[in-house]
Amino acid sequence: KPVARGPLSELLWDVPNDPRGELRWCLSKIRGLLDDGARRRVLTRGDTVQLDLSQSLVDVLDVLRATEAGIETLPLQRLVALAASFNGEFLESLAIDDSPTFTAWLTAQRRRLRSCRTAVLEQLVMRDPGDQALVYLDTWLELAPFDQRAHEGLFKALARRGEIREGEAHLATTIDLFEREGLESTSIRTAWRAARVETEDAGVGVPGREGVGRVGEPAPLADLLEQARRHATTEHRVEHGQREPAGVGRGQRRAADDDVGLLGL
Repeated sequence: KPVARGPLSELLWDVPNDPRGELRWCLSKIRGLLDDGARRRVLTRGDTVQLDLSQSLVDVLDVLRATEAGIETLPLQRLVALAASFNGEFLESLAIDDSPTFTAWLTAQRRRLRSCRTAVLEQLVMRDPGDQALVYLDTWLELAPFDQRAHEGLFKALARRGEIREGEAHLATTIDLFEREGLESTSIRTAWRAARVETEDAGVGVPGREGVGRVGEPAPLADLLEQARRHATTEHRVEHGQREPAGVGRGQRRAADDDVGLLGL
């Protein structure tokens, strides 16, 4: 919509000698960038200034329209294109000294677009569980390092691929990050444990089972120690004629094994 020259000059300049003259000079430069022989996009009528962006593609407006329409309703290829349109912060490195009104507006827009970007990345992770999902998750965590959903997504992706060591390393790093900020880390531990249990129940990404992710992926040290302990206990029972205690079923044994295997993560 049209904007009056007076408020626009006050917003962009800290009391220059000739604010309207500064505005006229800037508008002439902007016209050279945006206008062409067939269309004028910088319009000045009376004491107002307006941008005519019809029939023009503006990446920010494209993202905002898509978000308002509902990110979850968009096809996969559209989401991929939206994710590719982001390249850093909105108006990155731009700042105007002694203009709190402009700074507040810029901060709000950056926060809004950052939220749009994370929503796009979340949808991509949900719909594309392949290798590209890890790229989206890394970007998501860079934008929102304390977002529980992003960490849960990464834990699930790593567990599905059998990358247990990478998952444990991410868990340790994340716990340290949360605790340094005074945040509780129990939910992060729980998310990693849930991801491992989910993939183990499905027989995916677990060393020694069908459907293992990486060929030759070594089991975590805690799992190797627990396997050795169970083997020694079994031999001891057989040697002394002992049987499995009544009431201890396969499911209960595995649950106990999982508890031991996750201690200290």
